[in-house]
Amino acid sequence: MHIWSDVLIWLCIQGLIPALHGLLPNVEHRFCWKHLYGNLAKKHKGKQLRDEMWAAAKATTVADWKKHMKKVRVINLDAHKVLEKMDPTTWARSAFSPRSKCNSLLNNMSESFNAFILESRDKPIITCVEMIRESLMVRMQEKRQVLNG
Repeated sequence: MHIWSDVLIWLCIQGLIPALHGLLPNVEHRFCWKHLYGNLAKKHKGKQLRDEMWAAAKATTVADWKKHMKKVRVINLDAHKVLEKMDPTTWARSAFSPRSKCNSLLNNMSESFNAFILESRDKPIITCVEMIRESLMVRMQEKRQVLNG
């Protein structure tokens, strides 16, 4: 089982990220912190490691990020080596571009959207898109009514 987590991390570092950068060069590419930690935790477990990784990921300054990464190194050298190979712009808030208007570290938005369209996903494309359109219209109207009082 551990070999698969190594393969996934290697693919992200060596294959997937460069391929995405080549395909979409002006787009920021980020990892969901929860999934990143989940893959890492298959080999490197511990609440202390998780807490320091989370602190490093959400640090807003490079100095704070480095401080937490030093703690990660003390807690688990192997986990630190894996994180060191990864580009911090893909998982650490302190390295995110100022162009981006979203500093989310989790992919809750995409998971929420996937849950929102779950009922329509197995339908033919026209039906699927129409169901999503109708659901969005209903949602926007409900939000508009709440805002108007």
